[in-house]
Amino acid sequence: MDQSNLQLKDLLDDPEGAHLLLRVVDALTLDPDLEQFFPHAAEVARDIVGACGAALILFNERGNLEYQFFHGEHALRLSRFSGYSFSMDRGTAGMALRERRPIYEPDYANSPYALSDFKQAGLCANLALPLITDSQLLGALVLSWFRPPQAPLGERDQYLAQKVANQIAVATHRHVLEQRLHEQALVDDLTGLYNRKGILDRLASKLAHHERQHRTFALIMVDMDRFKAVNDQYGHNLGDQMLRDCAERMRNVCRRHDDIGRLGGDEFVILADTNHPEEPLEPLLRRLAEALSLPIIAAGAKPTPSIGAVRCPQDGDSGEALLRRCDLAVYEAKTCEGASFQFFQAEQEERIRDQERTAHGVLEAMESGRLHLYYQPIVRPDSGDVVAYEALVRWDHEDQGLLTAGQFMPQLERQGKGMVGMMDRWVLNTATGQFSEILSQSAPEVRLQVNMSAIHFTSPQFPDELEAILTRYPTVEPERLVIEITETAMVANFDAAAANIAACHELGVRVALDDFGAGFASLGYIKRMAVDILKVDGSFTIGLFEDPSNEAILRGIQALGHAMGLEVIAEGVETTGHASALSQIHFDGLQGFGLGQPAPRKEVTRSLAL
Repeated sequence: MDQSNLQLKDLLDDPEGAHLLLRVVDALTLDPDLEQFFPHAAEVARDIVGACGAALILFNERGNLEYQFFHGEHALRLSRFSGYSFSMDRGTAGMALRERRPIYEPDYANSPYALSDFKQAGLCANLALPLITDSQLLGALVLSWFRPPQAPLGERDQYLAQKVANQIAVATHRHVLEQRLHEQALVDDLTGLYNRKGILDRLASKLAHHERQHRTFALIMVDMDRFKAVNDQYGHNLGDQMLRDCAERMRNVCRRHDDIGRLGGDEFVILADTNHPEEPLEPLLRRLAEALSLPIIAAGAKPTPSIGAVRCPQDGDSGEALLRRCDLAVYEAKTCEGASFQFFQAEQEERIRDQERTAHGVLEAMESGRLHLYYQPIVRPDSGDVVAYEALVRWDHEDQGLLTAGQFMPQLERQGKGMVGMMDRWVLNTATGQFSEILSQSAPEVRLQVNMSAIHFTSPQFPDELEAILTRYPTVEPERLVIEITETAMVANFDAAAANIAACHELGVRVALDDFGAGFASLGYIKRMAVDILKVDGSFTIGLFEDPSNEAILRGIQALGHAMGLEVIAEGVETTGHASALSQIHFDGLQGFGLGQPAPRKEVTRSLAL
């Protein structure tokens, strides 16, 4: 009987054929997910024609045919071709789709349509069945033999196999539609890249491929430094345009099969397949660094990328581990100047463990009374009278002795907002309480200055916390309290910093800008921030006699501050020579070890009572 005359009724008259087709229909009903359904349908198709294995080939987003799923006794041999793609004008699958009919090659090695990679894999014969729904070409079901077929392929079997392929086409069409809807929910509206959920889903998929097929890949994280300052200074419209530009530059640099996503804000993730575990990543990372370090936006703003990279499985085989370790690599890159990239190193995790031990130790010290506050005087250069005391935290470490804040605070800051906020609250509350006791025993005209981290000062809760502390200690009049913040705090979150400075002023509390001159705060920032005091970074004072330009800088800052109606204090006064030289510049206050060492509360109380 000619195949063109075969009808479905002929098939249904055949009890065996009807049973086989019903198996496929039942599988489609019970397992609507294509990946679950395909093995059942492929098993039936293999049984019909006696093939060794089956493969599902679908069109990818670039319009090429690509191997997706495999089933059968030689699935492992076939699975190495996962992701293998070729154009529709090649292979038996391409011919089946072009001609919209089954193509059977009983002697694959000598076929003019054979692909050399599959001949080398030992493919002896194959049957390519087109997958078509509503005249739309979806791909092909390919049944493969890795040993010569035992018997010629009959018309009935070929016809029945195509009916199974038609059912697979129905499932595939539904799968494609669902995938499109799913992908729409995984796209970042601003950049067109994967959004957070989308890129994390792709990461999970990569990990599953690694587990099944030992496929290796790299995870690359990109963080745009100083992006927040761009938003604050130039507005969110320009910031959004910068992110779109970054996304486009990454598309141009990355390979077609790399996945790119935006985790949020200015953080991006790239998932890059690697052909082998040691494939060099440096060329890709270098291209990214160069592309993203070009002037992206106008008005002089030039954010630069910090890039971290990890490999799977060398650096981890779970999404959590890879993301955490890549973030550590990004942090290392941030310590370098300009655009840079770093690979994860095992010692980075040891540093994290050190940070965690430090945080745990500080918490214990806070509870056991081994955290203390010392107070360093700020004096008038003309009279030597104390005008203020700056509260400085010290940790009485069981093994290392008395530690300054600089020896442990950086590690706490890397632990995140919670730990830093806890320390800041403890310092502000304890310092205000102790200063209240000092003032109750003597009432000198001195003020208290307390450092606040950028993270805590810019938090929405800070003004309420400050007001509650002033209410708790009414002896400390608001004008006696000064909150010190650094340029970093101001520039990193300009809007929040400005709002909280205004809130401090409403409470009667003044704000000092610490370490001025060492960062990148502009005069415009200072004017808009409306701080009350400038504290000049101590590096200029310490290097006063080594570099003549330092004196010019100190004089310039003093004149600028006074012109703006600000009080100006010079830090870093380590010697009497420094004090003598600075007294000629007419600062409002001087601070440093040459004028007074930080001392415990009792010594401060005693000195004020004299």
